[in-house]
Amino acid sequence: METISYTECLKEMFALGRFGIKLEIDTIADILNRLGSPEKRFHSIHIAGTNGKGSIASYIASILRCSGLRVGLYTSPHLIKFNERFCINGDMVSDEDIVESYVAVKQADVGDRRATFFEISTAMAFYLFARENVEWAVIETGMGGRLDATNVLRPAVTVISNLSIEHTEYLGETLEQIAAEKGGIIKFNTPLVTGVTQESALTVLNKIADQRSAPVYQYDKDFSTTLVSELQEEPLNVSASEKRLCPQHMGTKFTYKGLNVIWSNMETRLQGPHQIQNSALALAACELLMERNICGLTNRCRLTEESIRKGLSATTWPGRLEYILQKPLVVIDGAHNLDAAENLGRYLKEKYIVRYHGTTENNSPDKDHTINDKTDFETIGCRHTDLPIQLHIKENSHPYKLTMIIGILNDKPYKEMLTHLLPSATRVIFTKAQIDRSLDPKILRDFAVTVVSTETMIIEDVDKAVEHAINTASESECICIAGSLYVAGEARDKILTDFLKDSALQS
Repeated sequence: METISYTECLKEMFALGRFGIKLEIDTIADILNRLGSPEKRFHSIHIAGTNGKGSIASYIASILRCSGLRVGLYTSPHLIKFNERFCINGDMVSDEDIVESYVAVKQADVGDRRATFFEISTAMAFYLFARENVEWAVIETGMGGRLDATNVLRPAVTVISNLSIEHTEYLGETLEQIAAEKGGIIKFNTPLVTGVTQESALTVLNKIADQRSAPVYQYDKDFSTTLVSELQEEPLNVSASEKRLCPQHMGTKFTYKGLNVIWSNMETRLQGPHQIQNSALALAACELLMERNICGLTNRCRLTEESIRKGLSATTWPGRLEYILQKPLVVIDGAHNLDAAENLGRYLKEKYIVRYHGTTENNSPDKDHTINDKTDFETIGCRHTDLPIQLHIKENSHPYKLTMIIGILNDKPYKEMLTHLLPSATRVIFTKAQIDRSLDPKILRDFAVTVVSTETMIIEDVDKAVEHAINTASESECICIAGSLYVAGEARDKILTDFLKDSALQS
C-alpha cells in the first residue's frame, strides 16, 4: 500500500477543493463498489436540512452509544482537526486511520471524473466504519440530499431538520426546489422525521414520501415538546471543567410528547431554544427504531427510556452555543447562515440585552426601565424609531456587557446576518478566518456602522481578536464568537490552547 504522511494526506485532500462541488452520486458509488460496498455493512440514519443536522446527529449517536451499540458519526465541517468528521463511539479516529482510509479510497478513485473532497471524505467514512465494525452509523449530508455523496445509503430512518433558502446555485432558488433536493434522501418504506414548517416545502416532502410509501412524522403535529425550565442543576455526566460554568449555562429541561410515549424532564446540555426541537427530532427517530425492531437492537443492545435519557443528556456539540470559558464568560456559536444568526441574535437578546442594558444604575432587581429617546436606545446598540421600549429587569439577573467577535464568509447574506447579531452588543470586533472565502472585515464594519452605534474595530487574525477581547474584558462582560464555523474553530483552538489548561474540557 502507498506510504504517505498525515500532513501529506491532508494537503492532497484539501487540494481537491479546486475541483469544486459536483452533485451526483455515480462517482462515489463506483468508488464504494471497488472498496467492496462498505456502506452496506452497517445500519444507518441519514440526516439532511439547513440547520441542526449536526446536533441531531450527535444526539442520536450518543443515544445509540448509551444503548450499548458501536456507533459511527460522520459530520462536516470540522472545527479544529479534520479527524473530527469521523467519530467512533464518541472518539475521533486517529491520524493513522485517516491515512489508511485515504490511501484505500484514492486507489479506488479511478473513474472518468476525479472525486471531489467531499466524495473522498464520505467514502473514507464508510470505509472506516465498515473496517471498525460499527453497528450503526449516523450520517449528515453535505449539501442538499438527492445528489449528495452520502445518498448511497439505505437508512432505517431519515431526518430532515428544517429548510430555508441556501446554496441557491446548487439547490434552487425557491423553498419548493430546495425541498425537492433535500427530500431526495427519503427512501421507499422508510420513515421520515421532520421539523420543516413551511407549507410549500411540506407539500413537496409529503409528495415524495407518498410516492415512496414513506410515513412522515412532523414536529408539532405527530410529536411535540414543552419547555420545563433552564437547568439550575448539573445534568448527568458533567465533567469537572463544565462544573465551573454558571448554572444558567447548563442546558434545558423539557417534556417530550412522542409518537407513543410521554417522557417528562428530558435534559439537554446544548444551548438555545432551537435545541429542544432538535432533541425532539432525535427522540422521534429513536422511538421509530424502538418500534420497528431494527436488526442490531437486541437484548444486549436495546434502546430504553433510561438509555435515551442518558444519551440525550450526555450529548455535546462543540462550537454551537458552547460556553467554553467562565472568566470572562465566552460562548462560541458558528451561526454561519441567516437562520442560525437569527436564532443566535434572539438568544443573545434574551440572555444579555436584559441583563446589561436593562439594568438600572443601582442594579435593583425586578424593575421596569423605559427607553424614551434615541440617545438611550443607541446605548443598547441600535438605531430605531419605535420608542419607547420597555425592558424588564429580571430578579437576581447578572449584568453582562456583550462583546461580539464576528467573521462571515463571502457567500453568506452578511447584511441580514449582522442585523440579527449586532443589536445586543456593546462592542464588536470584526475578523476573518484563514480561508479564501472569508469576507473582508472592512466590508462588515462599513455596513455595521450604518445600523448600530456600537464600538467597532477590526482585528483580522482570529487568534489576535480572541486574545484582545479576553484580555480587555471586564468581569461583567460576555464574549460571543460567531458568523462562521471556520471562525468558531480557530477561536476554539486558541482558547483551548492558550486560555484553558484543563485537559478534561479539551477532551
